[in-house]
Amino acid sequence: MVAEDYTKNIIEIRNVGFKSEIERGNIKVFSETSDGINIELQNGMQLFHTNYNMPQETKRSIVNGFNTFKKAKRLIIDYSNFKKPITIMAQ
Repeated sequence: MVAEDYTKNIIEIRNVGFKSEIERGNIKVFSETSDGINIELQNGMQLFHTNYNMPQETKRSIVNGFNTFKKAKRLIIDYSNFKKPITIMAQ
C-alpha cells in the first residue's frame, strides 16, 4: 500500500484581518474544542481559534470538511463566516 502525499494540499485559514496557509502534511491534529478549533502541527506548534459565539454546527462542519476533503488542492476555512465556513478548491 502506497502512502498518499498530502504535502502539496494547502489549508488556508482566514479570519478578519488574518490569513495563513499550512500544508496538510504538516497538520497532526485538527479537532473541535468546546470553545473553538485546535490545530496541532507536526513540529509541536498549536494553533487555537477561540470563539465562544461559534455555533457547534460550524465547528463540526469545519472539522468534517478537513477530514472529508483530503484530496482538495486548497481547502479554505473562514472562521468569520458561520454560514459557509468551508470552501473546497479543485480536487
